Amino acid sequence: MLPTPKTAAVWIRQDQQPLVQRAFRDRGVRMLAAGGPDRPRLDLGQEADADDIRSLLEADAAGIIIIGDPGTFADGTDPTHLRTLLNATRRTSTVLTIEPIPPRSTDTAHPSWRDASDVARERVAQVPMLRRGAAWRTAADLLESFGPIDAISLHLAGPRRFGSLGARLGEAADLLTWLLGAPLAVDATHTPAGPERSRAESLRGLHGHLAAVFRFEHGQSASLFATDQAGDWRRSTILLGPAGRLDVTDTDITWTDPAGLALEKLTTQLDAARLGESVFADEAGAVLGDAPRLPPIDANRVLATAHAAVLSLTTGHPEDPRALERIAGMPT
Repeated sequence: MLPTPKTAAVWIRQDQQPLVQRAFRDRGVRMLAAGGPDRPRLDLGQEADADDIRSLLEADAAGIIIIGDPGTFADGTDPTHLRTLLNATRRTSTVLTIEPIPPRSTDTAHPSWRDASDVARERVAQVPMLRRGAAWRTAADLLESFGPIDAISLHLAGPRRFGSLGARLGEAADLLTWLLGAPLAVDATHTPAGPERSRAESLRGLHGHLAAVFRFEHGQSASLFATDQAGDWRRSTILLGPAGRLDVTDTDITWTDPAGLALEKLTTQLDAARLGESVFADEAGAVLGDAPRLPPIDANRVLATAHAAVLSLTTGHPEDPRALERIAGMPT
């Protein structure tokens, strides 16, 4: 069950309502306020509407805050936004955000973010995020036995209600840096889609389809295809190494040896018929305490890796995430 207090406030679009309904159903959560760019009405008994994200964050009583569509909030244009966000986490609120906050690696140089405690930064949690999901919480136990990883292939597809293309890129960057460390170079290409067809300068403004190749220090490589234009939700990861192949989806984990013999097959308890909503509810619960303690996410490194892909789209050349870490004043 969720930790006390079981109170929440949300800022979402109407198309994101089913995600929140599923995440809070049967959890005894009392909705204090709800708002969004198109004024959604949640059937969760909220006491008041919220006019903007700042008023949501400044409500002392909310223990959980979900931000589905932050718009321009904490996009670097107003230096007080990150401070307001982190102050909410210091009041024991956990902020679940569908979009990356902050949306650029350079934003991590902001004094409010840099000076915040690790606990405060961890309480700003992007959901969905591969490594927090039921599949990787299960597959993580196999990694020590699987041994060295030579190559990784990632396929991440979902509708925009689950977040922008930048959100999918962020969760890919987290998984790759967790498994293989910081990449030496990221080379990406992008096909814009949706009403905003211009090139994005931040993760949050990235929409369409993206393909990327990551090169690592000891010769390992990774490939990524991601889109926020899919009609349904699908995430799959393939790890290749001397021990064979490890296939991880949101519902199944399969380890086969180099000869093709199945060594291990595990399943999750997620609802395949409503997979995206089930994934969101599961991962929100994991962040809020339903799962064993999760390894912390290195937000600075993840943002630098993801932002290197965005920069590569502009330059047309591979980019080094470590250079972005240095620009943001992070040790590399």
